[in-house]
Amino acid sequence: MFEHWYAVYPLKKNKGRARKNFKAALKNVSSFEVLLNGATRYAESVKAAATPKQFYIHPSNWLSGERWLDEDDIGDQPASEGEWGEIIDDMSEEGQSDAG
Repeated sequence: MFEHWYAVYPLKKNKGRARKNFKAALKNVSSFEVLLNGATRYAESVKAAATPKQFYIHPSNWLSGERWLDEDDIGDQPASEGEWGEIIDDMSEEGQSDAG
């Protein structure tokens, strides 16, 4: 089961600790599918948000933090650096108009 979950999770770091935390997490959920579906949602959300890999949650931390319970963020964040730039520009313009 762990190998299947790990294959879905978008970051491959500290596999040994992830395996240990997976076994502990499995005791706190109703089924393996809860963890698998959570990892799938997380993988989709970081992909949709174009999150740089350096900001991905390590698998062991995701498991120990019960992050499968997190709300979905898909569609809530800009998908590209260009969109982030536009948001920052808009915020700067709003700040300048508020100051005047």
